[in-house]
Amino acid sequence: MAGSWTGPGSNTLGSHTLSLTITQTGSTISGTAATKAVDPADGSCSSCHMNKQGTLTGTITGSTVTKNIVVPSGNAAEPTPICSATLTLTATVVTSAQIKGPYTGGDTCEGPWVSADVTLNKQ
Repeated sequence: MAGSWTGPGSNTLGSHTLSLTITQTGSTISGTAATKAVDPADGSCSSCHMNKQGTLTGTITGSTVTKNIVVPSGNAAEPTPICSATLTLTATVVTSAQIKGPYTGGDTCEGPWVSADVTLNKQ
């Protein structure tokens, strides 16, 4: 599981790319996470609220991977620094090359994300 993972995702705000850098110790994972809107200049909710950086923690249990990503507010370099976000991914497909599944979470300014999913490919 350790390494860099990147891939497309989508939720009620629109499409985005999720990038993770994961370290692993036994069944515990941690690292960094970043979301980026497909078009950061298109004026959509995604262009503001899906350009974030945060941390991740998680676990591997058998063939299930659960990742919790927390993006705190206060990062002045982000388009919406007053908003924080959380994302929990429970992967339904886990291979050495791909992590795929639905996620839940939301943004404190935009509310919960619905119909959210992501496909991450190992870099």
